Amino acid sequence: MLDYEIASVGSKKLRREAVSSEVVTAALHTYGRLQIERHAVDAQSVASIAERHGLTAYDAAYLSVAEQLEAPLATLDEQLGNAARTHLAPS
Repeated sequence: MLDYEIASVGSKKLRREAVSSEVVTAALHTYGRLQIERHAVDAQSVASIAERHGLTAYDAAYLSVAEQLEAPLATLDEQLGNAARTHLAPS
């Protein structure tokens, strides 16, 4: 998911003409060389979480990763925060 976030920022910068395509290409190349641990999400799990909590699949994917990692989810989004408190609450 982080890969999509980074690509999205690059795309937005290009659309706003805030940076050149060369700058975005260089930044994405540098990002691609970082040693980042990535976590896959199961589409069925994401869809289920999204339906259960009224979230977008995008937000549900963040919640799914937090669940996998048994980690808290930091967000300023009220709906996602409420879903996290409910979904990640200890049983």
